[in-house]
Amino acid sequence: MSNPAILIVLGAYFPEISGGGLQARTLIRALRHQLRFTVLTTSSAANGTDRVDDIDVVRVRVDVGSHWSILRALGRGVRLLLSLRRTFDVMHLEGFSRKNFPLTLAAAVLRKPIVLTLHTGGHDDVRHVKAHSPLGYWSMTRARKIIAVSPALRDAATDAGLPRERIQYLPNGVDVTRFSPVEESVRSEIRRRLRIPADTRAVLFVGFFSDEKGPHRLFAAWCGLPPELRLTSTLVFVGQTKLPHSEVDPRMVEEIRRAAAAIGATPIFEERTHTIEDYYRAADLFVLASTREGCPMALLEAMASGLPVISTRLPGATDQIVDDGVNGRLVPAGDIDSLRAALGEMLTDPNGARRMGERARETMQKTFSVDETARAYLDIYRAVSRC
Repeated sequence: MSNPAILIVLGAYFPEISGGGLQARTLIRALRHQLRFTVLTTSSAANGTDRVDDIDVVRVRVDVGSHWSILRALGRGVRLLLSLRRTFDVMHLEGFSRKNFPLTLAAAVLRKPIVLTLHTGGHDDVRHVKAHSPLGYWSMTRARKIIAVSPALRDAATDAGLPRERIQYLPNGVDVTRFSPVEESVRSEIRRRLRIPADTRAVLFVGFFSDEKGPHRLFAAWCGLPPELRLTSTLVFVGQTKLPHSEVDPRMVEEIRRAAAAIGATPIFEERTHTIEDYYRAADLFVLASTREGCPMALLEAMASGLPVISTRLPGATDQIVDDGVNGRLVPAGDIDSLRAALGEMLTDPNGARRMGERARETMQKTFSVDETARAYLDIYRAVSRC
């Protein structure tokens, strides 16, 4: 059976960092010996083509704060799509954005089938798109296959009237080899290199500094802990604080810095890293404080790394990953008191937390391995290309 060539279109790709970009790269790495991929992505840097993992990555520069820049990028993206028409058989759109409509029109002209993946709760909710963007909704109706990374996104797509037979629930997959526990000697060396104090327990946050991701809620919960727990733990924040992106609030990190200094605390901040696995291996506990998610890669990566996790309970999303009290803890979204209580429990019972981390690792190996996700996508690409 001949395999189709795939064009993946998304908003950011390595070395730029986004959840969708991380999942796309993980998928490409798993399938690159079976399929030919090309990536078409927007960029905050410059136009051009480069190679990542021996894959062509075509970048279209866009300033998201300029309507004129967005329009120019849309036009350039369509022209590039037309120029790439002989290099791909299936177009895979990662998430919903303004570029979906013109690219869907171009794909219709070229008679190229579309696979659409819905990644983000709220933003990719088809009911919201239908209510606010008729053209965007029309573009969704043109997809041959719609992948929802959470049951909540699947149900929203069905409720909005998209054909049920075209919709498939398929969670993100994590590389359980790259994200895995390490021996204590290796972990100690990583902590020394990352300047994480050896005599404290590291509480890790990974994500943008935005209200939806909630690093300020984690900080507030940590500040409310008894002094002995604060003195024996270190907050580690990994995430972009200055990205020219509407989601990022650059004031948030400064407010956290000032508040931390006022109580004599010294959180660790890392703006960006391409070796995020080191932070998971160095940490003792991971916290996801988001109010909106689909199937969060950071949560999957932390659990695959054997970390005990605390996550906000997002129905049809994180509660499909974390079994409360078994492989992690779930707390109500936005509830700082509940988050503080869960933090206190994890920090005062390291043995119980470690057992949760072990079960979290088992969950990832059994249900969320990228090998399973890749096999499912391969079947989808093949089926769509034959339609």
